[in-house]
Amino acid sequence: MLLKLRRATVNPDRTLLQGTAEVDGAPVPCRSETAAAEPKARGRSGEGNILLAGVVELSERGESRRIRLIQAGNHGGDELRFFIAGTVKPGARVVTNGWSGYSGLPENPRQTYGILKRGHRVFSSLKRWAMGVLHGLRSRHFQRYLDEFVFRWNRRRHRRSSFDTLLGIGLRLKPATYRDFVDGRA
Repeated sequence: MLLKLRRATVNPDRTLLQGTAEVDGAPVPCRSETAAAEPKARGRSGEGNILLAGVVELSERGESRRIRLIQAGNHGGDELRFFIAGTVKPGARVVTNGWSGYSGLPENPRQTYGILKRGHRVFSSLKRWAMGVLHGLRSRHFQRYLDEFVFRWNRRRHRRSSFDTLLGIGLRLKPATYRDFVDGRA
């Protein structure tokens, strides 16, 4: 199943990332509803982890700017190519770690290989935020956690604009109840 980009529910006016973008994926540990009853997986096991795909836009000086994160069903090439095409502006320079799943990117992005320091920093910040603030992530609401983290990251240096953006998004959306959020309709 291909990834669904959640542009309409996050921010309908959100622009594509441009310039240079690092693309990477990572497993993120998740709590289950019955965490105490299940034994913990050890080592490189995928049990208890959810796969995450991320893109980090870089400034001219190589600093991280905006990000996009999405839950991936697997790290298959089709999913990643679809995610990159819907996230990165055509003609942008896409930096990957050279993994075979990135081969065959759309012709517009230029692919190069490199060390993905900024992407790893984003993933480690997400994991630290999840463990410290939320005391772990639940798989049921994983994409919502990612959406909130992306919103906070992209506006971390611009407090006033984040408030203005949040108000603007809220005014365009229809009202939602608690049940809408729990059932995933909002």
